Amino acid sequence: MRLRAALVVGLIMLAGCTAAVERGSAGDTSASLPLETPGPVDDGSYLSRIDPLGGQWRVDAVGLTVYPPGDRARADFSYVTFSDGGFLNSYAGCSGGYPAFYRLDGPRMAVTRREKVTIGKCADPAAARRETMLAAFLDRAVGWNIPAPGALVLTAADGTLAQMSQPPDPHPELSGRWRVVSIGGASFMTRELPGEVGFGFGAFGGGISAQAACNHFSANLTIAGSNLDASDGLSTLIGCDPPRQALDAKLFGAVSGARSFVMRPDGRLVLSGATEMVLERFPPPDRNLVGNYTHCGNTVLGAGHAGEVTLAIDRGTMRDNSGCTARYTADGANLDLAPGAESSCRADPASPIYDGTNTVEIGGALSPLAILRPDGFGFDDRGRLILRTVRGTLTMCRVGQPKPFGSG
Repeated sequence: MRLRAALVVGLIMLAGCTAAVERGSAGDTSASLPLETPGPVDDGSYLSRIDPLGGQWRVDAVGLTVYPPGDRARADFSYVTFSDGGFLNSYAGCSGGYPAFYRLDGPRMAVTRREKVTIGKCADPAAARRETMLAAFLDRAVGWNIPAPGALVLTAADGTLAQMSQPPDPHPELSGRWRVVSIGGASFMTRELPGEVGFGFGAFGGGISAQAACNHFSANLTIAGSNLDASDGLSTLIGCDPPRQALDAKLFGAVSGARSFVMRPDGRLVLSGATEMVLERFPPPDRNLVGNYTHCGNTVLGAGHAGEVTLAIDRGTMRDNSGCTARYTADGANLDLAPGAESSCRADPASPIYDGTNTVEIGGALSPLAILRPDGFGFDDRGRLILRTVRGTLTMCRVGQPKPFGSG
């Protein structure tokens, strides 16, 4: 079985974790909390509950129009990508892109187009028609449903349906993130972060990525039995000091030169080729909601930072950087917040949900709890807290926990 695809990666998120706030500052959330005290715990499914559309979906049909099954070599595949709990973009074999904002409210959805859809030059008139139809449909989408695992149905205001799918992962034993144990028999660890290799198998095949001390590498991935090939590799070009460049080069060379893989009985994955590289799974992250957090990764839609965004969460209350304290209860992934009467808990009621124009600021003296109104939570596989808010999702890193799961 041969699978080829470009890997969609979320590079910024690991590097975005920031340091803990100073004790005694206006945004101090570092007061001691009983971190060992059990609080609401994500069972591993909460992220998919608060962002059920997240990921890339292959477009199978829009109305009565059946879309090609998808082949990157012919560039006739079609997809919609939902990301960060609020962004979407689409592609159907022509220009692609067309960013828009989406918000889910139970089975209902609302889409706000960020910029006018312009197809531009397209050698294939049929692809141009499909892209126009898909983008126009998304602008009219008002509902969603996942009738079965791997199936998504969107509904437009006029009742038109779009059928989408996510093919099953052909290599679940490889998918996800792996820590680099050794390369060529020598231990491989960086000061900032452990070296990491990721395998992703999206709607159209597989990809491989790697990062060590500075830059990021990704490539198409072809797998046949126990053989693999990373082709068309690309690396970011961030300027780094020579020692970190050397670490990048060693890891990227091992990945691009890999030609076979084997899973050892101890669960470690060995890639062989130009050199032998040993990988192991990262340990499970802490999914207990109780703790101290600082903002990292993505920023919610239409929000700027007036200062640091922090949260201190115990078993029944949340306190943010502004001093606003809210009582909360958790029902699975859902949160019900009751902000206190402090002046810091007040927010402009005219600007909660982002419509593409109404921007707000959070952080410092401005309360994210009052302005963003979190109503759901989950943890990703890096241990970052993802809060569902009226403006998409807000990503928080746990203070003091070692990277890559915390702020360091």
